[in-house]
Amino acid sequence: MSNLSNSQKLILQWNTVISLQCHFSLSNYEISRLIGMSESEYQDSFIRFKAILSDDQLDRLSYLMSIRTSLLNIFSKDDNAYDWIRLPSSDIPFKGKQPLDFMLEDGQGNLIAVARYLKQKANQ
Repeated sequence: MSNLSNSQKLILQWNTVISLQCHFSLSNYEISRLIGMSESEYQDSFIRFKAILSDDQLDRLSYLMSIRTSLLNIFSKDDNAYDWIRLPSSDIPFKGKQPLDFMLEDGQGNLIAVARYLKQKANQ
C-alpha cells in the first residue's frame, strides 16, 4: 500500500470499513469501537472522508477482514457468515456471549482472539 497516494489509501481504507459495516450490519458505534475510534471521530471522518487510519486501526481492520474471510470459508451461505457475530456462542472464548459483544469488550486483544479462533475453525 506504500506506493499509493494518500487519497488512494484513504479511499481503499474507508471502502473496506464501509464494506465491513454493511456486510455485518454494524452500527456506527460498533464499527467505530472495532476499528479503535470514538463514534464522533468515526462520523466526522466518514462525513468528511478525511482521516487516514493509524497503524493500530489498520491492524484492527486487517483482523476484521480475516474474521470475514474465515466466516465465508466456514459457512456455505453469506447470510449465515454475517449473522454469526450476533449469535451467542458457548465456545471458548465467548462463554455464552455474542462474538460481537466479546470483540467490543477488549478491543484489539479480543479481535485477535476471534480472528485466530475462526482461522483455526476454517482450517479444520
